[in-house]
Amino acid sequence: MSINPISSVKPVTPVESRPKAARTGDSAAADSENLDVYEKSARPGYVRDQAAIDGIRMQVEARVRTLRSTVQYLFSMQSARHDESAGLSIDQIIAKYQGNLKSFFEGLTVDPKTGAQAQRDIAEDGFWGVEQTSRRILDFARSLSGGDPEKAEEMRQAFLKGYQEAEEAWGGMLPDICRRTKDAVLRGFDEWSAEK
Repeated sequence: MSINPISSVKPVTPVESRPKAARTGDSAAADSENLDVYEKSARPGYVRDQAAIDGIRMQVEARVRTLRSTVQYLFSMQSARHDESAGLSIDQIIAKYQGNLKSFFEGLTVDPKTGAQAQRDIAEDGFWGVEQTSRRILDFARSLSGGDPEKAEEMRQAFLKGYQEAEEAWGGMLPDICRRTKDAVLRGFDEWSAEK
């Protein structure tokens, strides 16, 4: 399956940037749509790009479902770890090993077919590779802020906070691919900030 990249957001004519449900007072729908709420820029010409946000979200959610299914399969195949994870969902395993996920995943036995797919996914041009992942993160940040370079630093800080939380859940330094992705994202924020 080929995933078309989302292009960078260009400034457009200002319009209301909040989701429709939030504008109409439908609080239940607004709550489900506002998972990534970000106030629009006060600067004219920069508006949140909800279509790009939804596109990125749909791409990632579909791939995450596949990834979760693969990980659940691998857990079920682990004889030594089966007792540790028997009957637990991925979310329960993550909660159980919060702050020490690295030790749970180390030594995970992977069959050749799953291993080959994982290598394709994290390859230079793979969906979870440095290039595509960093581009999605930056496109998402630009879409949330309407592409306003004045908001780049705020988005950078939000990204760094999320990265730190991932390290805490992992139990230390994240794998090399994560660190390289972080570096690529930070370079992207630098370039975006320079657009001022």
